[in-house]
Order: sequence, then C-alpha cells, then structure tokens
Amino acid sequence: MSVAVCPEPCSAHPAEQCPDGCASGDSNSTALCNEQAKCTACIEGYALTDAGECAAVSVPDTARSNGHSLTCPMDCAKCDSKDPTVCLECVSGYGLNGTSADGCVPCIDDLCGDCSSAYTQCKSCSDMNWLSPDGTCQPIGDNCVTANADGNCTECFFGYVVVDGTCQKCDAGDDCAKCDPANLSVCLSCENPNNMTVLRDGKCVPPCKDTNCQTCASPDADTCDECFNAYGLVDGKCVACIDESYSFACDACDGNPEVCTRCASTSTGLYSLVGGQCIFTQFPPADFAGPEMLV
Repeated sequence: MSVAVCPEPCSAHPAEQCPDGCASGDSNSTALCNEQAKCTACIEGYALTDAGECAAVSVPDTARSNGHSLTCPMDCAKCDSKDPTVCLECVSGYGLNGTSADGCVPCIDDLCGDCSSAYTQCKSCSDMNWLSPDGTCQPIGDNCVTANADGNCTECFFGYVVVDGTCQKCDAGDDCAKCDPANLSVCLSCENPNNMTVLRDGKCVPPCKDTNCQTCASPDADTCDECFNAYGLVDGKCVACIDESYSFACDACDGNPEVCTRCASTSTGLYSLVGGQCIFTQFPPADFAGPEMLV
C-alpha cells in the first residue's frame, strides 16, 4: 500500500468520510483525503482522478464513487473523472500513446526516466544520461556526473575536472579531488577519508608533524613555515595567540604570542588592531558573511 502525505490545507479524515480506494493514513481509522472528502492518495490498484477520486486500475466495476463505476487504464497514474478510460498521466517509465484515449505504453527510449505526456518525448533521463533538444536521451561523457542541454559536462567525478565540456583527469596525485582546469598538475582541493593529506603548493601531501602548522618544508620537519589561524610562528613553532582582550578575534601573532599582528572580524563584531590587541569597533552588518581578515 502506497501512502502519500496530504499537502496543506488537506488533512486526514475518518476513513468512512473518504471515497472508496483512498490510501490509509497513520492508522487504519484514517484515510488520505482533503476537507472536501477528495482523495489525495490511493491504495495500490487504484489511480487518482482529476476529481479526487480513486479509480480501479483495469479492474472494471470494483471501484465506485457516487454510484459510478470507475476504471483507469493499466499503467495510468491519473485519469479523467468524467471518463476514467481516458488517461491523463502515466506512471514512471510509461507515456501516453498518441492521445490520452490510447492508454500508456513504455517509453520508446530505454534511457528515459519520464515520458508521462508522450511515450516518444522524454521529459527527463535516467542517471548518467542527458536530455537532448530533440527529446532523446544520450549517455554523458566518461567520468562525467552531470551535463547541460548541449551535452557538455558540468560536473566530474573525483580526480577529474571540466575542461571544454569534457572531464580530464587531474595529474596532481591520487588524493587530489579537483585540479586547475588550466593546469592539471596543480591541485585545488584534497580529499582523503583519513585526513592523511593536506594541500600544499598545489599538491596533496602528508600533514606537518605539528598539527597547528599549515606549511612546512617536509612532513617530518621540526620547524614550521606558516601556522594556521589563531597561532603564531615563534622560533619555528606554532604557539597559540594569547588574546588578553578576550575578543577571540586575534588571527595571527607571529614573533610574540602576546602581541596580535592580525585581527579577524567575527559574527559577534568587527575588530581593529590597536597596540597589538583586537579592539571591538562595531557590530557586524546584517549581510555580514565573515570571517574577514582585518590588518
């Protein structure tokens, strides 16, 4: 039994108030119909008509509404309430055969995901295929995730990048998720399930020995070249900045952890660097996207 959730202002009503064939709600005592006792979902073997009634699918004289027999064609998702033998919309993978009175037949294109209006005209394609202007589905290019209406790739799988509408393999190491389209050997982002690599100089390399170090000569180097935010480089080591103003806006303190050299605006306020400290200046604007570095 398939159950759908009624949209507002529809609500679940006692089953006896709903037409025959309505799908059950959260309990056996309710069915899915709106305030006018029109069905919004039907049980298996029934199709919803445009009048909010559930018509039996190719089972004559078994479903009745207002004393009239209703029979929707096979593979029909929605039929005409005045003439239930006329299908208005087909189920997924099927489309109308010429006219609504001719019923539903499988989509002519095996790669089509939706041809509900006409079996020869595809509305959308199945995964890994793109919809051409003539309504047919074409396989997308190698290593491509999505393509536009012209068949050009717009998104590639891991380790590939879009170049002139096709997916080209990055030449920047196995952990490179995305590289520069103008230079495939320059990585722009790394991705490793165990966080064993970081981006450094366009390559995915092992992280520095010091976890607060962003850039170092080699993974086993004892000295750091550049620290992450909120840390300062002191004698080749990354030391946490001491923020005596408790603004938590000090972003760098190279040379002396007690003297801030760069402030960052935060969601709580904008700060200015005054005498080695980050001093609050004003609340951030409503459209603040931060964080933003303030020197």
